[in-house]
Amino acid sequence: LYLALMKRLYGSTFTLALLDDVVMSVDSGHRYQFCKLLKERFPETQFVITTHDRLWAEQMRSAGLVTGKSLVAFY
Repeated sequence: LYLALMKRLYGSTFTLALLDDVVMSVDSGHRYQFCKLLKERFPETQFVITTHDRLWAEQMRSAGLVTGKSLVAFY
């Protein structure tokens, strides 16, 4: 809902979004669909996504949402 609202309000100027652990309670199948949504519906938007879940970070990488160059891990 948030992403649809931002796209509606800002249109092509919606180029940056910060998402803080937005899928922490979502199962892995829906996480994959979320990655697909971001890649397909928002190709011109840069997302900064935070998470404490290493599995979710790996799912984003395997779905092609992030690359090794764009993934930062803090320990």
